[in-house]
Amino acid sequence: MRAPSSALPRRGLLALAGAGLAARAVPAAADHGPARTHPDGPRRIFIVDSYDRGYIWSQQTQKGVSAAMRRLGYLHSEDEERRFEQADALETRQVALRKSWMDTKRRNGRSDVARATARIMAEIQAFRPHLVMLGDDNAANFIGNQLLDSAVPAVFWGINTASSSASTRRGATSPASGSRATTRRASTS
Repeated sequence: MRAPSSALPRRGLLALAGAGLAARAVPAAADHGPARTHPDGPRRIFIVDSYDRGYIWSQQTQKGVSAAMRRLGYLHSEDEERRFEQADALETRQVALRKSWMDTKRRNGRSDVARATARIMAEIQAFRPHLVMLGDDNAANFIGNQLLDSAVPAVFWGINTASSSASTRRGATSPASGSRATTRRASTS
């Protein structure tokens, strides 16, 4: 079922589509009905945003992700949506959500991006997610490339072509691997 266009900010719909893919990757919501309590505990979803919470695009995609999590039964109220959006973390019987911000619009030097990447990869490893959701080019380039060969599924949203990526135009390299930043498209099958 598609959300009416008036229900979400236009760009937030991209996050909703990404969260729909998350439902396929995270078994608790695979039937698209209400999320069930899973015998192994809550489904653990880690979200990485390339920018900061004050950036309008990030605000819109956050609202889309929250709305999708509610539609899928992971969040149960507007209050839970607000708490997650404010604290970047929320745990219910169905889901443990964590969000981290790369802040690459304001802190985009090579060493800034390297520190953000190392910090977020450490957070992901400590959190041990069932799914990682990556918003925008820098999250895909610097975090996503490190997750491609891992057992953790990743959902990408807001990805531009590699030639339009600011990081790629500047010739940035992935801090952890030294490889040139590229955008790879995730398979939905």
